[in-house]
Amino acid sequence: MAAARLDLVWTDAQGERRAVEVDRSLRLGRAPECEVVLDEEGASRLHCEVRPDGELLAISDFHSTNGTFVNGSRIHGARLKDGDTIVIGRLVLRVEAHEAAPEAYKTCAIGPEEIELAIDAANSAYPPASLSPESSARHLRALYGILRVVGDSTDVGAVLHGALKTLLDTLPFDDGHVLIGPRPAKGAPFVLAAVASHAKSGTPPPWSMTVVRRVLANGQAVLANDVQSEPELKGAKSIVAARSVRIACAPIPLRGRVGVLYVAARSLAAPIGLDEISFLSAAAHQVGLAADARREKESLARENEHLRESAPQRQLIGGSESMQRLRAMVTKAATVDATVLITGESGTGKELVARGIHEQSARGSAPFVAVNCGALPSNVVSSELFGHEKGAFTGATQRRIGLVELAHGGTLFLDEIGELPTDVQVMLLRLLEEKRFFRVGGSEEVRVDVRFVAATHRDLDALCRKDAFRTDLLFRLKVVEVCAPPLRERLADLEELAPWLLLELARGSGRAVLPLAPGALDRLRRHAWPGNVRELRNALERALLLAAGPQIEEGDLGLAAASGDRASPWVERRLVSLEVMEKEHVRAVLAATGWNKTRAAEILGVARITLYEKIKAFGLEPDA
Repeated sequence: MAAARLDLVWTDAQGERRAVEVDRSLRLGRAPECEVVLDEEGASRLHCEVRPDGELLAISDFHSTNGTFVNGSRIHGARLKDGDTIVIGRLVLRVEAHEAAPEAYKTCAIGPEEIELAIDAANSAYPPASLSPESSARHLRALYGILRVVGDSTDVGAVLHGALKTLLDTLPFDDGHVLIGPRPAKGAPFVLAAVASHAKSGTPPPWSMTVVRRVLANGQAVLANDVQSEPELKGAKSIVAARSVRIACAPIPLRGRVGVLYVAARSLAAPIGLDEISFLSAAAHQVGLAADARREKESLARENEHLRESAPQRQLIGGSESMQRLRAMVTKAATVDATVLITGESGTGKELVARGIHEQSARGSAPFVAVNCGALPSNVVSSELFGHEKGAFTGATQRRIGLVELAHGGTLFLDEIGELPTDVQVMLLRLLEEKRFFRVGGSEEVRVDVRFVAATHRDLDALCRKDAFRTDLLFRLKVVEVCAPPLRERLADLEELAPWLLLELARGSGRAVLPLAPGALDRLRRHAWPGNVRELRNALERALLLAAGPQIEEGDLGLAAASGDRASPWVERRLVSLEVMEKEHVRAVLAATGWNKTRAAEILGVARITLYEKIKAFGLEPDA
């Protein structure tokens, strides 16, 4: 009895048709070891098995949780024929007769005589069923060579030239070109230029625009095994000059442009067949994908470079002794790969310090991913940091990559680490120690190479004493500690810092830069700055927008008199607990902003919901 020639056919999650011939036993399920892996809700890890059974197929269920259904009935075992349906979860598979490879491909004509062979590059399958083991091995080596070229080359030109050379080493052609040009308007002629050319010996001869135009017009790969037999070709000046006797040309799919892969030979030895032109078409498709990807990468690199050059650079500004110490500490922290804890009041620029450590480190060209732990609802913190698998919880319709994975190779900055929920602290501790974790709802361990920098304005030692923060996690975070000084301790930097911030703000808003009047600068020096540099930036932004004259006056700053001079309670506050100082600090910022909670939250660097919780916990109320 003849073996089954039946396929399993289904539509995957991306809407593409999938088909596999059942020529041996195939296991279906979610497990990676299955021959047919189904990423489908309702499928078990090892769900069922389908195997040839004479002229039919046999199916056996592996005691799956949700069952296997054939033609609407749940089965433990059954025989399948052409037209039967299998339901696994929400996935419907159909048994269909195996489609044999076509014996001949569609042809098109270049001139009065039909070309020996031309295939539809968009619809033809590769590899064809007739591909011999020898040809298959040769083609795989060539495709591997093209992939190496794509990976090793630094620009589009190198990718195209390397791919062309690899093809000419594989196929019996002597020379070739990669031709690319703009997509013309309807009725306009094609205008192409050679972006890559290569010949096995000598200089590459010219190409035939007759062949190129035909390929671009029809979107079909063309092979002429004997040019002299084609009346329209044998008299073409370019072909005569090139002494070409065989030509093959395949379209290269490109975004917004047109292109072809053109190769020619000067002898009729070893005529080209269907296998080779199929391979040429498949290679042209891969070359197009690689060229588009490399071109887009180059464009993004140029755009990023332009943005880096045009955007105002954020720096640690100031020549005070405290700022000199801070910059020196940043440089030291950048030379090691240890975990860093940045402490300091809200608004002192802790993220700026973290970026400085990252950019000066060996990871400077890798990602810098920042997350404010206090701004994330407690029920989504673990998902945001570690990601989740499809179906991990209600609403998890697909796998999500977390911030930890996004920072792979670079730095993850955990701002307001003191707000991290206790259960997530346990997960973070394991990650810090082992550099591996599980996504939420996942069973596959993920390994990462990440440098961790954390920051807080809270007293983590006091939180540890209250069992609100894990002591072992604090030890792991505090390998290197950097303290960002408050603005009131470096008021000498205002003369340099304020004009620099005004320049940055003016560039961002498109307004003219206004200088500070002497009275305005003096007012800045007398302010207590409970919100530190963040408050200074906001005051200068407001002044830049509201100033009516040629310079910023004291009244334009909008600093509330209640904030008072520096001699107000700040000196005494250093002698009280951090909790009392935090309460007074929050009260001062609320008073300075007229109890505008949105504005106060911005100055304090916390989410509005966090500010509401602090107001309630401290029992704060507006002054009557």
